Amino acid sequence: MKYSNLYVALLCLALFITPSWFLLVQAEPQTEVVQFPLSAPLDVNVVLVGIQPSDFGVETTAELTNILKGLVRKEAASYAGIFLDEPLLVAKFDVRLSVITAPIRMTSEFVDDYLRYFTTPAGYIPDELKLSLQRYKQYVASVFGTDFVYNLYEGLTRMDYVLQQLAYYTERYMPDISDEYNIYFMCGNTFTGGYIPVYYLYGRTPEQHNLVGMVGMNMYGGMWTGRQAVIDICAIPNPYGNYVGLKNPPYDYPPVWAYRDATQQRKLLANYVDEVIDTLFVKSLLYIPTYRVNTLIDVIVVDATDWGIGSEVVRGYLSVELMEAALKKLAPYNFYTFRYFYYWMKRDAPQLRTALFDWGEYITINSEKAFTVAENLNLIEEAPEGVVHIPALVFVGEKSMYVDEKYVIGKAIPLEEDPGKPRGVAVGLSFETVREEGLTFTVTHEVGHTLGLAHPHDDIDETQIRIVGPGKVKMEVRTRWIYSWTDTVMAYANVFPVMEDRSLFVGMYPMKTYFSKFDLDALDRAIVAIILSYYAQTRADVIDRLERAGIDPSDVKEIQSILERADAMASKAVNEFKKHNYFDRFSFTGLGAQLVSAFDYAWEAFYYINVISDFVDGFITSREIDAQLIAQLEQQISKLEDDAERLQGELENAQRLNSVLESRLKDAESSLAKAQSELKSTKEALVAAQNELNSTKEELDAAKRSLEPLQMQVMALAGVAAVLAIVAAIMYLRYRPKKPEPVRRYYGAPT
Repeated sequence: MKYSNLYVALLCLALFITPSWFLLVQAEPQTEVVQFPLSAPLDVNVVLVGIQPSDFGVETTAELTNILKGLVRKEAASYAGIFLDEPLLVAKFDVRLSVITAPIRMTSEFVDDYLRYFTTPAGYIPDELKLSLQRYKQYVASVFGTDFVYNLYEGLTRMDYVLQQLAYYTERYMPDISDEYNIYFMCGNTFTGGYIPVYYLYGRTPEQHNLVGMVGMNMYGGMWTGRQAVIDICAIPNPYGNYVGLKNPPYDYPPVWAYRDATQQRKLLANYVDEVIDTLFVKSLLYIPTYRVNTLIDVIVVDATDWGIGSEVVRGYLSVELMEAALKKLAPYNFYTFRYFYYWMKRDAPQLRTALFDWGEYITINSEKAFTVAENLNLIEEAPEGVVHIPALVFVGEKSMYVDEKYVIGKAIPLEEDPGKPRGVAVGLSFETVREEGLTFTVTHEVGHTLGLAHPHDDIDETQIRIVGPGKVKMEVRTRWIYSWTDTVMAYANVFPVMEDRSLFVGMYPMKTYFSKFDLDALDRAIVAIILSYYAQTRADVIDRLERAGIDPSDVKEIQSILERADAMASKAVNEFKKHNYFDRFSFTGLGAQLVSAFDYAWEAFYYINVISDFVDGFITSREIDAQLIAQLEQQISKLEDDAERLQGELENAQRLNSVLESRLKDAESSLAKAQSELKSTKEALVAAQNELNSTKEELDAAKRSLEPLQMQVMALAGVAAVLAIVAAIMYLRYRPKKPEPVRRYYGAPT
């Protein structure tokens, strides 16, 4: 399934804000689907090629299987932080051992290829390997005598070709075990007419294409052909050329024919099986890896020469492109950014000389002081927040330079406050070495350490425990030099650069990588465990928050649905882990873009549990708000209930009043009916009276009409009477007797 860039960004943000130390917690939260440490069965097949159980003093493979089961560890474990006082147990495995004899046809075809295609006459090997061959013969002579050298086979056999072809024939003739953990044991003496085989590997450096390699191997493993290793128990392994700090060549891996006793031979076989399981198949990590998606790698070259090499010259010996390709194959689920800086110490940073100690023939670098000075001078820039920063401080001088002690040319420096995490990388080389071997492999090797990878020859052996204090024990980290012959840039032996030749074998190498299959498994296992651990912790936190809020997840459909989805993804991740399908680099196209491996399912579980975590925060907050609202509503309901009770009383009173009113209404209606009846009778009487009135009006009108002449006569008479009255009045006024005129008295002069 595909997701948007926003999806990935949100997931990355969640990782950024997640404490990088969460996997350090020893008491991991357990869920129904994830139990820590993770566990799985480990099916290991001991495949005998050209040899038989009878060569070890037994008759059947079943009998040899039972003997080996008694000598080989029954449980193996993978750790992170192997040099810590308490390394973290990432996963444990139940070892299920089987001994299988390769089919006759497979052996026949393999031996034919072995002699015809894989073996080169000594005179035809590259000149650069002839010195290595000479030193190997000197070692054989020192152990077995000068004349014994003549027992060595005259041809040299490419060890990686041997493993490739065995993987090919396994897929062809034994497909049922081709994807399991296989250890191929053979005795080259039986192929070469009794002569002791001599194996070699070589390749060219990526910058200058200088040939490097070694002669005298007896095992190889970790190629992309599968989880496989091949061991020729009749060859004489050469401890020189492993560069694991051996002062004297040990004799702890003798050829099987050096033992005459079958019991000793079986013990040697069992020792190889046990060590391959512990050191390669369930490989542990140097540091506890931090999964933060974005990784910034700064390559800071400090030119310690007096004359100044020059930035461009040094840059020509460092292939940042190859480093980036290597790391993207190692952990394609991370995003890498590289930066290159060059400083001429004499001119740009003379203070760094205080971190150098000149011993005459060589110079040692005090890594802690060098880092402190470089940080104070801002040569090591601060990385953006949330980004894994890996500064690689590379010193190049006129003479040999070592980090902290002689012969150590590179070192991953742990953080003082947290030894389980790296501070950065310190590298010291002479310019002559840089011109011959370049910088790429050395810097890539050290950066691999900072990502967690250990050397193929270093691993915790949980069967080796020593007391370090009262009630305290510590598991030993063992160096098994022979396993430096592993297909990885993390090896000390000059066997890895052969990767540059593999473009010729496209069919066998569909993807070029610079780390062994065992490196990839170790890192993938830890990353899956980290993501599942975060899922488990976040899930426990979600449940705890819900319970404290008084919420049952099963009561909330949305929460329960997403929890079930997250648990289903985690369960599938665990199932894929049990099948050792940690991460599929061929199908991977992006975070969340496919569901194929344990990583993919763990990432999905991580995504869903983050979704539910964010949802729960809002849900609980909303529930708290709802609770306040509910309390307010309850108060309002209580008030309404009181009001309802009061209104109920009023309603009952109203109902009683209504009953009375209804009775009165009925009486009124009865009275109304009676009144209406009386009104009707009255109306009828009124109508009759009206009719009578109308009749009377008509008679009156007739009488009026008959009175009109009389009225006119009366009016006429009234008029005559009025005239007569007026005439009478006039006559009276005219003829009435006059009154005597009163006597006037004057008191003043008349006016």
